[in-house]
Amino acid sequence: MNSIDVVKKAIEYESPPYLPYELLDIPEIYSAYFTQDTRAVGFIEGTQDFDSLWIGYSWTLKHLGVNDQGEPLRRDEWGVLYKVPHDDSSAYVILENPLSVPDSMASYQMPDPRMALPFFQKSEKVIDRLYRDRFINGYIDPGPFLVAFALMGYENLLMNLIDNISMVKGLITDIFAYQKQIVRYFCDIGAHMITLIDELAGSSGLMFSPSLFREEFLPLYKDFFSFIKTQNLYSAILLDGNVAAITDDIIDMDSDCVQFMEPNELGIDEIARSFRGKRCIKASVDMKSTLATGTPQQVRSELRHMINAFQTQKGGFIPIILRWHRPSYPEQNVRASIETLQQYREK
Repeated sequence: MNSIDVVKKAIEYESPPYLPYELLDIPEIYSAYFTQDTRAVGFIEGTQDFDSLWIGYSWTLKHLGVNDQGEPLRRDEWGVLYKVPHDDSSAYVILENPLSVPDSMASYQMPDPRMALPFFQKSEKVIDRLYRDRFINGYIDPGPFLVAFALMGYENLLMNLIDNISMVKGLITDIFAYQKQIVRYFCDIGAHMITLIDELAGSSGLMFSPSLFREEFLPLYKDFFSFIKTQNLYSAILLDGNVAAITDDIIDMDSDCVQFMEPNELGIDEIARSFRGKRCIKASVDMKSTLATGTPQQVRSELRHMINAFQTQKGGFIPIILRWHRPSYPEQNVRASIETLQQYREK
């Protein structure tokens, strides 16, 4: 049984023969939001046997030289201006939000998704040459609310949810339409799954009323995941922050998997209570706390906790291994996550 079949069995609760995992640090694929040369990326030692490949589409960028401090500047297809800071604690900083000015939406032109085609043409060649025997998970990062926050700024968007909900809903609808074409491009290069990364919550909970989300935006997410199914692809949703107020709504989106990169925000046991046996759960050791600042023993303990809490006798859990970049996580913590995972992967 190959990696693709094992991942499918884990998603569908069909008793995979071992615990499959997904890898972010993929040579010639991973770019860390275009701050890293994909050709310089190497496998983390011991991860060459990965089963699922993380490949993300974020933006098509126009490079604009550097600022007075020598920091690279680039603008994406949405018109958002970024810099790549010298400080490697982050991959980018937003400098300009094109829709932050009142009434700017009236003259705004949505981008043409065909701008993204070179990314997919290049990626397809790499996958055909190196990774056609692995499960291909195509990530759309940023999702619609993250794009809207970049376009408008957080404060402006949240204010407009009160003052001009029809405008915000129209913008989110248009972004989803754009991202449906990105789904088609992923499908064309042989992806098996689409994962949508979005942001609706912070550490203290949802950024706006759960009832507002339910009434105005949940139907748009449901429509998007229904569209993914028409392309014969699996789907997943990754929402950062504490989404406890909408766990039932996440189930209602009807994606195949739910994913957590900061599982301590909601809580491992709460994730298990809400999703175990109902959706395949994907998760990494918490990338904001344990993996970043914990000890190797804490990393091992947390990964074992997740495996015991999320995995069933029939499957339903796919761990994610990551080293990250800007910043890279402590080598000893990354190593601890790999060594612990391998104890559960008898083939």
